[in-house]
Amino acid sequence: MATVETSGPALTCLLQVAGLDARWVRPPGKTDLQQGEVVMEIHQQEQLRAVALPGGLTMTPGWTLQMRRSELERYLLELLRPGSWVAGIKHVLAARQAGQPWPHYRNEHEIWV
Repeated sequence: MATVETSGPALTCLLQVAGLDARWVRPPGKTDLQQGEVVMEIHQQEQLRAVALPGGLTMTPGWTLQMRRSELERYLLELLRPGSWVAGIKHVLAARQAGQPWPHYRNEHEIWV
């Protein structure tokens, strides 16, 4: 059996240094996670695309990626370098695709032989 751990605050900091607004949405504790429960949100705003709205309001479009336990477990189990994972998350957000994006890595099919 192997145990893999990472620092939650350090992971959040890495995302923030990369220009992404990351925050843990689930408070720390010992209670069990519910299936499909969101544990982290990563948000990216488009700074250059502010849109003027009536009444003097401004809207800045953005995208939010909700991370569930399974996505974070994949990060841990594949033993990725954190910088590589952050770059993949930035790519997923930049693709601007609705739905459930799944980051994958170049030549991934050759790794698990």
